[in-house]
Amino acid sequence: FDTNNYVDGLQHLSPLFEAIINKQALKITYRPFNKSPYATIVHPYYIKQYNTRWFLFAFNEEYQTITNIPLDRIVSCTPIDLRYKATDIDFTEYFDDVIGVTIPRDADVENIVLKFSSNRFPYVTSKPLHWSQKIVDKTNCTISVSLIPNRELYALLLSFGSDVTVIKPDEVRN
Repeated sequence: FDTNNYVDGLQHLSPLFEAIINKQALKITYRPFNKSPYATIVHPYYIKQYNTRWFLFAFNEEYQTITNIPLDRIVSCTPIDLRYKATDIDFTEYFDDVIGVTIPRDADVENIVLKFSSNRFPYVTSKPLHWSQKIVDKTNCTISVSLIPNRELYALLLSFGSDVTVIKPDEVRN
């Protein structure tokens, strides 16, 4: 795991794991950036780390859907006496079609073609962006990935700066 011992929210790991194991609903007080904290009821299923940050995946009573909750935004979590809503989601496959932790609703897997600078291409081929990565044209430093575009993908692409050009699809290129 990547480590950042100074990230907020690590104190919630044990109670959240216990709630997942014991199938216990929780009242979570959540603090969005630059907004007042609010309480919500969740049914916790899974904890995942991405980019040195921890996320809880849970069924959110308010939204009636799976929500990802960054642990560093949790003020408190308290077990509550409410029938636990189980899930049949297989979290070993849940993130297969994305980079990171955000799975946009009603989004489809896209075949994304990327052209890298000749200096960056060896780095990208030795450390693939995603398990679906394939070399399209070694001479032209072009690869493809098949995944659902999300904010983590866009952040990753932008981190390459002028070393990458999105060839297709237009929605990702734009």
